[in-house]
Amino acid sequence: NQITLVLERMLSLLFLFKAILVLLLILLIVLYISLFRFSRRFPPIASSDFPLLRGPANCSLSLVVPCYNEEKRLPPMFLQSISYLSNRARANPNFSYEILIVNDGSKDRTAEVAQQLFRDAPSSHGCSRFEVIDVVPNQGKGNAVRTGMLHSRGALVLFADADGATEFADVERLEAKITDTSRPMLVIASRSQLNEEAERTFFRKVLSWGFHTLLRLVGVGHIRDTQCGFKVFTRPAARAVAFNQHLTRWAFDVELLFIARLFDIPTLEAPVRWHEIDGSKLDPVMDSVIMARDVLYVRLLFLLRLWRVRPVPHDA
Repeated sequence: NQITLVLERMLSLLFLFKAILVLLLILLIVLYISLFRFSRRFPPIASSDFPLLRGPANCSLSLVVPCYNEEKRLPPMFLQSISYLSNRARANPNFSYEILIVNDGSKDRTAEVAQQLFRDAPSSHGCSRFEVIDVVPNQGKGNAVRTGMLHSRGALVLFADADGATEFADVERLEAKITDTSRPMLVIASRSQLNEEAERTFFRKVLSWGFHTLLRLVGVGHIRDTQCGFKVFTRPAARAVAFNQHLTRWAFDVELLFIARLFDIPTLEAPVRWHEIDGSKLDPVMDSVIMARDVLYVRLLFLLRLWRVRPVPHDA
């Protein structure tokens, strides 16, 4: 009787073990199908369609500003940036710049306001090009940043948020980290290095801590502030990330850093002066959940080779 009882228990455990294995296999299949469908939703762009980024630089700096319904927040940032850039060009005749406003399907007067701001600017000395690039319909901040980089012609490409939360003159702190503009390099503005100046709410700090814990799991935890909207790319680095980027919304920053890591692009941080600006389009709860999912998907998609980095094209 005891032997029979032991055998029955062993059979029960074996059945349970098989059931768990089958369940895990089903979950893995469902996950793979989900990843496969997700990967097809965000294909990389064709580099041949964007000759400007493939070609050589013809100005010192490209300023890319992604905008969605920013008619109220854009003016202070725009005036601060063009004032700094024109004064810099006046002091250094070898410095030139371009400003690319990427209007991501805005429903307000963002495009008209940007055009009017440029026309009314006290000075645009050294500006080789000003353009408002319309994207219709709205496709997300990640796509807007990529679109701006694909249309850029600067030796350095600066992506800056339209809210002006970062002191624009601090671009010099980022540029100081770059030793050679002809080599791939990426420098990120970091708010974590200037905690005494970065005035953030407690809720944002909690979200930042949780998000950074997730970043460690996917391999870019060495970057202390991935989400600050103020990043400088050398032209070769801009090519590497823009031609390989997939994500079009909030988690795109993490994908850019992950791509840079795959290319062994040096990624540095520089402290900036930063203050919180009202009017963010980010839903702190729902968008945080979506970002967490997308960050994990990025790691898995590259791991499973559903996404792969391609050689960086460029024209002499």
